Amino acid sequence: MTETVRLMKDWLLSQSNVKYVIADTDKNNIASHRVLQKAGATLYSESEELYFWKFV
Repeated sequence: MTETVRLMKDWLLSQSNVKYVIADTDKNNIASHRVLQKAGATLYSESEELYFWKFV
């Protein structure tokens, strides 16, 4: 899954009009947090139920 996320992120960021990519996860979904972290995302915001991750 991490490789799939990396490939999608790389493709999106290679588009001339894309500056960053945002992903969200449920706060209790630890596996998804790890996938996004391994793919290079950083946690940048949160709501009551979600974490928001950013790829630059």
